[in-house]
Amino acid sequence: MYKLLKEASLLTLVAFLLSACGGSLNEGNTDVADDGPSPSREWQLVWSDEFEGTELDLANWEIQLGDGKFYGLSGWGNGEDQYYTDSPDNIRVEDGNMVITSLGDGVPMSEVDPEYGNPNTDYDFTSARVTTSERFEFTYGRVEANIKIQTVDGLWQAFWLLGSNSSPYGSWPQKGEIDIMETYSPGSQIVGGAAHFGTTFPLNQYVSKNAVGDYDDGEYHLYAVEWDAEQIRWYFDGKHFYTLTQKSYWNYYEDSTNGWMGYVDKNGDDIDDNLEVNKYLQYSVATANAPFDQDQYIILNTAVNGNLPEGAGHSADTNLAYLGEMLVDYVRVYQCESDPLIPEGTGCKSYIDTDVNEPYYSSPAFRRDIPAEISSFAAFNDLYIDGPGPENILGNELKFLVTDTASLNEAVDPDDASNTYLHLESLGIIGGVIPTVGFAREDDETSILAGFEGYPVASGDIKFDLYVESFDEEASNPSFFVGMANAPDQRKFTSLSFNDYAVGEWHRVTVPIADILTGSGQKLNTKVISEVLRFMVNAEAVVRIDNVQFACGGIACGIIDEVPVFIDSIDPLWTRGIRGNDSQQKSSAFENPDYTENDQHHVQWEIIDTGEEGHDNVIQTTIGPGRSATDPLFPSEAVNFIGSLNAISAIAALSEGEFRFDIRMLRNPNNVDLYFKVDGAFSSTGEQPLTLSTPVGDWVTYRCSIKNLKSQGLDVGTITAPFVMVPGINGSGKDLTFQWDNVEFSPVKEGDSPSLQLPILFNEGGFCLPISPFSGGSFGLVNNPDTVGHPADSAEDDNSKVGKTIKSDYGVTFGGITLNLEENIVFGGTSSGANKLFKLKAFTPRDPTSSYSNPANDEPPRPLGNMRVSFKLEGAPGLGSDIEREFTLSQESQWEDITIDFNGAGAGEFNGITMIIDNGYRTNGFVDDWTLYFDNITQEDSTSVIASLSDDINGDSTTYTFDDQVNFFYPSPSGVCGARATIVNDPEDINGRVGQVVYDVIEPSCGKGVTFIGAAGGFPSAIPFEAGRTTVSIDVYTDQAGSEVTMKVEDAQDSFRSAEVIAVTQSAGWSTLEFDFSTMGIQVNESFEKMMLIFEPNKCVQNPEFDPTCTNLPATDVYYFDNIVLPQSQLP
Repeated sequence: MYKLLKEASLLTLVAFLLSACGGSLNEGNTDVADDGPSPSREWQLVWSDEFEGTELDLANWEIQLGDGKFYGLSGWGNGEDQYYTDSPDNIRVEDGNMVITSLGDGVPMSEVDPEYGNPNTDYDFTSARVTTSERFEFTYGRVEANIKIQTVDGLWQAFWLLGSNSSPYGSWPQKGEIDIMETYSPGSQIVGGAAHFGTTFPLNQYVSKNAVGDYDDGEYHLYAVEWDAEQIRWYFDGKHFYTLTQKSYWNYYEDSTNGWMGYVDKNGDDIDDNLEVNKYLQYSVATANAPFDQDQYIILNTAVNGNLPEGAGHSADTNLAYLGEMLVDYVRVYQCESDPLIPEGTGCKSYIDTDVNEPYYSSPAFRRDIPAEISSFAAFNDLYIDGPGPENILGNELKFLVTDTASLNEAVDPDDASNTYLHLESLGIIGGVIPTVGFAREDDETSILAGFEGYPVASGDIKFDLYVESFDEEASNPSFFVGMANAPDQRKFTSLSFNDYAVGEWHRVTVPIADILTGSGQKLNTKVISEVLRFMVNAEAVVRIDNVQFACGGIACGIIDEVPVFIDSIDPLWTRGIRGNDSQQKSSAFENPDYTENDQHHVQWEIIDTGEEGHDNVIQTTIGPGRSATDPLFPSEAVNFIGSLNAISAIAALSEGEFRFDIRMLRNPNNVDLYFKVDGAFSSTGEQPLTLSTPVGDWVTYRCSIKNLKSQGLDVGTITAPFVMVPGINGSGKDLTFQWDNVEFSPVKEGDSPSLQLPILFNEGGFCLPISPFSGGSFGLVNNPDTVGHPADSAEDDNSKVGKTIKSDYGVTFGGITLNLEENIVFGGTSSGANKLFKLKAFTPRDPTSSYSNPANDEPPRPLGNMRVSFKLEGAPGLGSDIEREFTLSQESQWEDITIDFNGAGAGEFNGITMIIDNGYRTNGFVDDWTLYFDNITQEDSTSVIASLSDDINGDSTTYTFDDQVNFFYPSPSGVCGARATIVNDPEDINGRVGQVVYDVIEPSCGKGVTFIGAAGGFPSAIPFEAGRTTVSIDVYTDQAGSEVTMKVEDAQDSFRSAEVIAVTQSAGWSTLEFDFSTMGIQVNESFEKMMLIFEPNKCVQNPEFDPTCTNLPATDVYYFDNIVLPQSQLP
């Protein structure tokens, strides 16, 4: 419910219960959002400020001052540069607006109030910040503001909500933050919406999405959030642009009495797993939608500089006296009448939906925005609750280990006959034996304490009820110790003094795990915990212990062992069970539901008893034949998988373990390759090839380290589908039957997983290679398609297996693969060529003249052209930045030798190689057109430099010829808009290696095709134009005399800065052309790095398929060029 902490003289408070809603004024909602309910009188205004007076209403708003020091947030927590004031120059009400003005007048240190800022600092900027904290705070509703923004670089305007200072969740981010609007990049048209939640830094969570709109156009814009118990929805000018659902946010906070707490419901029963039968409800206020189930207050402010979001502009100019303004026309909050047919806290829905399994969206068209469910990354284990005996962890029974110097029994609580507690009597230390009670596994195996090593670590504690009957008050420092152990004499612990606990009373005790791990005793190996809890006493004492629990959260953590998926049966952890899906099912239902019927669809399965040792009950999957007479691939996208509604975050704690399973192929007449993947809430391994499972026959065991699953792109802390079987690429395989069994995540590796390190030769199996497909890319290890063109190099390197990637259409243009390396590639500085030359073999079955139609638009088809492959080195975090090159394949179904030279690149380290086929284009057409085979990626020292037109070390002109491969690397020229370009041998045998241009067609959208000389970004250094030196000479080959050739030069940083000149050949064959750019008024002090050629720009291309009519004389198909030079100036 909301708090109204001001006189509501302008409002009549509704006299009925209020729940969440959205809308506009009391007369009804007139802001019809795209994803909002139609106008309705149900939405009621409960609070507003229309700013109609001449002064800010301080009953509504607090004006905050200074640099955040007074509020415990130096620099306002973001390193901001402004000093907030209450001066009318910065905050005022005028003309129906609250106006926040940001100025460059600053505050000198002599005027700084030391309570609000640093008196030794001059502040360059002033601005304002207002909040409704402790004046108006509310839970659930629609909040909106009509705002006009005038801005410059460095300003950070914001309209947002922050959890109340009285929130039971304590501090940020546990109490939550909802950013309704953030603008920070003038001219970008980016309007940000975001939410903050989670737990203590660095485990705070942040999710966001940007709307696109011209917010600084001098007009007012409406920014709004609708917030209820199921989701938060963001709007810009009435258009919905983002939804965050309840299952995607969480918090983990420290309760003053019961330690670390957080709502978790992993079994989907809508009961907090932390609160079995609500036994400890008094300690927790968190609900399923924490932290956004408590009051928030409104903030409006403009910050200057600081840790601006990614994509922000430059810092503010200290020379500017005036920076900008934020004019707020009004701020309004709406809530609505509760409805018994709608779940509490979900407000005025546009339709009634009481099915708890069906998340609400006010328009079904937006239901696909629901992100996958994740847990709050918390573990909660009961170690002793009422008895008899200790509890179990992950099905492992516990037992008590008690030394001879102590006695332990279970007793009935004299005040509550239904309650049993542990009664511990310590005899004191006798013969060096400390009175001890340990909680150990009944089977004497060890467990793993996960999440408390490395950085960051989880937050967690041991919590229990303690009742001290008596203790030896004369003893020296009588203490009660709490810890864990690896062995009887290998333990770690922290101490509690008996003197701190009143005798004869129950106390709730919380002991942070961090205190145990940094406490006294020997170093604790968290991978082999023999006692998950140990109590010790150093004096005579009698105590009662009850309600013993272990809790942790923030990241994947807990007391864990293996995590089974299917061993004879589906483990109850995986609440969705076995399911199937395929493209036929997806096309038949709007929401693409997975199917649970095991015998009615394209993918069918059953659990059968094989009677075989080690394989009693197994899952048998059958993929049906094709279901279309015209499309042999229909249906595709077939999968059979096991899943869970919520992520099983504890898997991330098995960081040194492995994932393993068994596969047996029973029938496979089409020799379909099997693929497998693991899916997380927001990530996936991508489809990984099971090359050993293709032969029909015996069971095959596969093992993959958790480390490799992570390197394949999987967030192992958010796994929701642990085992997804995919028949063929993208599930296109047909008519096969296979079995699978013994699927589990284990803390112990039973075998090695493969790794990648240069040179990459692909001579061994391909399963579990640390290769990450993304956005429609795929990887497989396959037979060499042409052993003649790429024969064996040696007995050890027979080249029989090569890598294969196919780019499928996932609706984006950048699908590819990343090869994650075991050891980083290391580059020296720009002057060093060490390790900067890469070579590989590459092969594509693409026919460059085949038809291509862009799925993204209605443009007519065109020839596909040569395959261009982006080859990017992925910068290791903190050690290097990404560097990208491109190579071109110009031959159909032939192995080509590729050289990629990074000489000239600066120092850095790189942990992966990414390859993307035709980056910038979505796939369409025959799969071979988007297939790349590759092998033998090697690394050498580069002795060359990337060729350019720069003068040599003697100051003489350099000729750009493709022949000097000893001293220079010549990037392959690239063609666009129907042009294809590559480097070939001169067909006339005159010039050696030359550039070749082939025209397939003219694309109407961009005209005659352009060929870029050098790399796609241009030459590595600018063309050395200077006064009197503006004429470029080039040799070209045309079939006819009188052929026009256009040369264009362009600034690589500004495409609008360019110049082009036309020259005409005087003879057929090879001729030399000169292009004098002085005729175009070129500014020689400007830099031009790009050079382009267009042959016969005014002649069309004769292509019977794509351009059957040619209204003028058709152009020649093939042209050549070579020997580019910028001669020295002839001026005296």
